[in-house]
Amino acid sequence: MEAYVPGHLLTCQDDCNAASVPPFCSMIRFVVTAAHRYTVDALDADFGAPLPACDTVSYEALFAGRDHPAATYIFCDIERLASRELALAAQVFRQMRALPGFRVLNDPARVRTRYGLLRALRAAGLNDFDVHPADGCPRPSRFPVFVRIAATHEPALTGLLPDQAALDEALERLQVEGHPLARLLVIEYAAEPVAPGLFRRWGAYRIGGRIHLDHVVTEDTWNVKWGRPGLVGDETYRADDADIRSNRFEDHLTRVFDLAGIDYGRADFGLVGDRPQIYEINTNPTIGRLAEHPSAIRMATMRFARERLAENLVAIDSPPAPARFSLDPAALPANAVVAYDEINALRDHQRGMGEQRGRAASVMSMLAGWLKRD
Repeated sequence: MEAYVPGHLLTCQDDCNAASVPPFCSMIRFVVTAAHRYTVDALDADFGAPLPACDTVSYEALFAGRDHPAATYIFCDIERLASRELALAAQVFRQMRALPGFRVLNDPARVRTRYGLLRALRAAGLNDFDVHPADGCPRPSRFPVFVRIAATHEPALTGLLPDQAALDEALERLQVEGHPLARLLVIEYAAEPVAPGLFRRWGAYRIGGRIHLDHVVTEDTWNVKWGRPGLVGDETYRADDADIRSNRFEDHLTRVFDLAGIDYGRADFGLVGDRPQIYEINTNPTIGRLAEHPSAIRMATMRFARERLAENLVAIDSPPAPARFSLDPAALPANAVVAYDEINALRDHQRGMGEQRGRAASVMSMLAGWLKRD
């Protein structure tokens, strides 16, 4: 593990010794899937605002039951966990929550992922569109619709489908291409252009008990993702600045996050008739580095948003405490014991395969050396 420096991002690999983390420092630890550590890389000394120490720890390392320091633990990537991982993560959350000096956010047993969230928002009147499982013979009441993977944050798999026949054809094509319908959702279109051909998407965080309206981007497609510079000007940026500084939509978003059961994450949404339409809440959102922008107004907004985000992270930091956490398998309920055994058996198998590959590489290296001498 890297040496601890206040305000720096530490990274904890799966084989690291968590005991090497200083035992009496405040810290926020983002619990993530191993392939998605990059999302908080920007939380370091170059962030542009004072931060608590932050690091990442994988679910695999957490499940291994090693000696983890007291800190604020944010359970991220809930939507990416397999069912057995989700069951075990919920029990780890509960064991940690019972310890002094530990603060835990995002209870895996309570967080609603995309399908459950969108259904609940529609039922509560907080969204005006509906969602349908692709493997349930979907018959949407309104069109157009599109199809996307339920558990990722990638763009939609289809364009807008105007009617039932187009939907049926698209689902058949996706199956032929190898997409299991059980992994897909059919979502009713809910977007509104702000000008001919221009669409906007907002991003707002919840960090502990605070809502933070962070940004808005514009693209020349309904399927807005990253934003495209140059499509709007300073008049729009001034309006955005006022909205972000006033934390517009705060009350509405508080209800949304409460319903989602999410303490930390980013809601992405658009406006239809000036009313937010929530598309998803990402529990492991990428926090990017501050990029230069040609508009001075936009740069001021971005700096303000960055400072407020940092303040909100400071607010959830835990004070130093001597407690440590190690998973207690004996305290797990039966369903989590099965998950614990399966996950550790898989880990042992992967470790064994790694050792075999290492031995094979050593033998090949020795053979290569002998061949060179001959």
